[in-house]
Amino acid sequence: MNIIILKIFLVIFSTLLGYVLSDGTAKVEIKCGGSTINSVLDDFLVANNNYKNNDCTITIGEGTVYFPIDGTTSKKNTHFYYLMDIGGTYKIVGKGKDKSFFECPDNNKKTIFMLNSVSGSVTFENLSFRNCGKKSNYTPAIKIKESENVKFYNCDFYDMKIPAISVVSDSKITLEKVNFRNIIYDSFEIINNTELDKGIVNLENNSELTIKDSNFYGCPEECKNYNLYVSEAIKVYIENTKFRNAAGGIYMSMTSDFQIKNSSFRDHDMALLKESKYEDYDLPPGAMYGGAIYSSNSRKFSVTNTEFINNAANEQGGAIYMSLYIDNPEVNFKNATFKNNFSYSEGRDLIINGDNVKATLTDINLSGGKDPRWENDIKPSFMFLSKVDVGFTNFVVKDFFSNGTIINIEQALGATIKTFIIEDSTFDGILESQCPINISDLRIKNSISQGGYADKKSLPAFNIKMNTVEINDSTFDNFSCKSTGKKNLY
Repeated sequence: MNIIILKIFLVIFSTLLGYVLSDGTAKVEIKCGGSTINSVLDDFLVANNNYKNNDCTITIGEGTVYFPIDGTTSKKNTHFYYLMDIGGTYKIVGKGKDKSFFECPDNNKKTIFMLNSVSGSVTFENLSFRNCGKKSNYTPAIKIKESENVKFYNCDFYDMKIPAISVVSDSKITLEKVNFRNIIYDSFEIINNTELDKGIVNLENNSELTIKDSNFYGCPEECKNYNLYVSEAIKVYIENTKFRNAAGGIYMSMTSDFQIKNSSFRDHDMALLKESKYEDYDLPPGAMYGGAIYSSNSRKFSVTNTEFINNAANEQGGAIYMSLYIDNPEVNFKNATFKNNFSYSEGRDLIINGDNVKATLTDINLSGGKDPRWENDIKPSFMFLSKVDVGFTNFVVKDFFSNGTIINIEQALGATIKTFIIEDSTFDGILESQCPINISDLRIKNSISQGGYADKKSLPAFNIKMNTVEINDSTFDNFSCKSTGKKNLY
């Protein structure tokens, strides 16, 4: 028995002694085609790698990979680990994202990985990427271009002052069970400072991105970065992912197909800060347009089973701003929740403007209000401009307060609302419009229309400036319309 106890003690003691005496450097094992490669990582991951078309597994032990290792010749003048022209299947696997780490060097130009022209596949798994300090130039921790089938699985990115991942062009990327947190970069202090409003993760130029079961937890302090920046992409698919705590959630432009399912956008509310570190640059805090999502000229956009809570913007679109002046864009929302969003201009929750836009909104829930940080809360919550064809089905407004109108449809092609339920709410008006409206199954209960609070005028609950509104099958229970001298709804 004493011998067993002694053996256990020696094992524990030797393990602890290893930690004390070790410099924290992770052991690395490289195998290609089943054979061990006798090379350090610095000399293996280079542009002229002799195993590009092999199937290789690089195992990172417990500890940290510091780049570059002192004394290696081949990495002395390069800025990152290179994965170039990889035709085989490469896997870089750690012992766990809380055990195996890649860190940026202190060098002003060096980062972690560069992937270029990968025709095979590269997978990063069970790893963390961390501690990337400020650089004098805009550069990400991991840069990817012209690469197919790059995947990050069960990885963390944190404590960085540069972007985590930038996909430059013509690539297909998957992020699954990947977490981003405590990442911020201020390009006022770098040379190519036009990159200020880009994202913690960036996707550009004919690339595709799939995100599943991940968390984008943004900046540790006030920033001007989006969690995700997308420009001229082919397709983006997001599922079961949380976005929060950045200047904005997603910025996207010129994207062919954008789908979001079972996700959430919360607390992109820096626009409400009363004091900002950007005042010296004549910039307001937070996002200018679209606190959760900014979309410009994206052709097909859909949101399913997703919530938008406590987002804010300086101009239009507290949660979502969409400007769609392209051929026949389509917008679809199904089972979406909007709560406590705010903008200083139109579209406290959502604004869509564009040319021949088909907007379909099904099972929409609107609630919240009376945030003490809000000023001049007089703007409409849902705003539709220009040539937009709007169709609501089952729009529920409950426990909602606003000094503005619920829906404003200006100069649109037309609108239908099938099943419109308002309960326990106070608002300036229900609907303001200049286009023909058809509403069926309107139910209002325990609610108040203040009728002109926003501009101190006497207005009805339905303020139809032009054309007509047709309401079928309506019921009212304890509903007060306070328009002075107005007893009718419209």
